[in-house]
Amino acid sequence: MIADKSPVVRAGLDDYIRKDGRFDVVGVVANGLEFASLAEARRADIGVVGWALPDMTGGALLAMLKRRQIATRIVVYTGDTGTDVLREAIREGAWSFISKSADPVVLANGWTNLQIAARTGISSNTVKYHLKNLYDKLGVSNRAMAVALYVARERDQR
Repeated sequence: MIADKSPVVRAGLDDYIRKDGRFDVVGVVANGLEFASLAEARRADIGVVGWALPDMTGGALLAMLKRRQIATRIVVYTGDTGTDVLREAIREGAWSFISKSADPVVLANGWTNLQIAARTGISSNTVKYHLKNLYDKLGVSNRAMAVALYVARERDQR
């Protein structure tokens, strides 16, 4: 699912995700209330959500989803360059965070913990904490195993 205030961003994300081929887009909406209602009805696995929605912030949406026990994993997508939004997104349970100005290829650059910390404005210990949580969710114990899992899944999808 996708939620963003901009029709151009919604259409672009919808097109980009559909062309990827690994995901089905089950809904594209313009605000947080629509997103929460649709997420509850459709039980979407992942949602890409703009931080500044017309009716609430991404943080408020994350809190609402948590209260309603909606398990959709949220990827926060924002043009805000400050670290306050990143910190709030993490605190409210965002599954991932990406800047609207980031090149999609940069997500796969293999940054070290220190590089991630420097670019996001958090400590390297916080990076380690989040990586450990990610590894636990994937059922792996390190980056090499995470990459191997990804490569195996990509190979199986061909």
